[in-house]
Amino acid sequence: MKIAFITENLDVSFGGPSQTIPKLVYGLRNFTNNVEIFIIKRKQSRLRNELLKLFNLKYRIFNIDFEYKVDYSYLLKSSLTRFLESDEDAIVHVNNLWRWPPYKALKLAQSMNRKSILSARGMLLDAAMSKSRVFKFFAWNLIFKPLVNKTDCIHVTSVPEADALRSMGLTTPIAIIAHGIQEYESISNQQKIAAKKSLKISVERNYILFLSRITEHKGLHILIDAFSNVCDYLNDFDILIAGDFSDALYKLKIENIIAERNLVNRVKYLGEISGIDKANAYKAATLFVLPSRSENFGVVIGEALSYGVPVITTHGTPWSVLSENKIGAWVRYNTEDIAEQIKYFCTLSYEEQEKMQLAIQNTIAEYSWDHSSQNMFELYKWVIRKSPTPIFVSL
Repeated sequence: MKIAFITENLDVSFGGPSQTIPKLVYGLRNFTNNVEIFIIKRKQSRLRNELLKLFNLKYRIFNIDFEYKVDYSYLLKSSLTRFLESDEDAIVHVNNLWRWPPYKALKLAQSMNRKSILSARGMLLDAAMSKSRVFKFFAWNLIFKPLVNKTDCIHVTSVPEADALRSMGLTTPIAIIAHGIQEYESISNQQKIAAKKSLKISVERNYILFLSRITEHKGLHILIDAFSNVCDYLNDFDILIAGDFSDALYKLKIENIIAERNLVNRVKYLGEISGIDKANAYKAATLFVLPSRSENFGVVIGEALSYGVPVITTHGTPWSVLSENKIGAWVRYNTEDIAEQIKYFCTLSYEEQEKMQLAIQNTIAEYSWDHSSQNMFELYKWVIRKSPTPIFVSL
């Protein structure tokens, strides 16, 4: 059994997949060494990803020959054809949509009688479908929906995403396999101070962290509005922003909001970070907030929890467990609810914080990359042999 992971650029600026795909492939090594990542990128784009080399993963890079809403690559087509010809049990695992590479990969698998899996990664949720709506409407109904319905299985990370796909008329089996979370790490006060010094931020201040690829969809403006409502009460807290703005107009909007709310001295911007700097941002934080309109999983939420940082996020994410286990808050997408929870979590007593750390540790123990990888391998075996059906697969 050979598996070809088809994905767009895994540069760190592309967010979740740049972390989850290498970690999943690395975990699959416990079961097979025949996994290779096919990365499709623009010639001028960077590919910065420490995990690819750290895990010594097998991957190939295919530069795009023709870009505009197509991303055609001749070498991808020929290389993937040879890959599939080399093994009758080969599987194509596609991790994106809406462009030529995933279309061609799925078509090749089906035409060559090979198995195929699509990891939806939120690409079919309402928030994603609303971008380039006209293009996606026709592309979905004329091209991708018939293609996706012929895949052997769709992989999602949450029940709400599975329900959303069923409502779109997809009849193919759906596997619900959550991403893993790195093991819990208890952060001492000394480590927190060292992290702040490393990031060159004040060790005297407390920080509410926002870490993500910065788009309007992720809701940074909601966080700043909410913080402005309670910042006078929380006079020892600042906002720490980590990420790269993908839209110059949205960056200007954020700068204007910060100026209008007189928060220039209360907002610190780290820019795009990774590796040690990223770890230090989590260690320096007292609270993590992601007011996203929707997430199929929300990798950064799991990362924050792994450092013992409570999280506030919205109903657009599959993280109701935050409220259920009292390790954060799962709230409506509005300023008032987020402001209320910011105030609550930033004023917890030492005893309440210690109790919450145990709850966080117990919660993330239920997630692991070993478990996710094992389930994914079980899925691969099932699509090849079709029995027995794993309990996480809905037919």
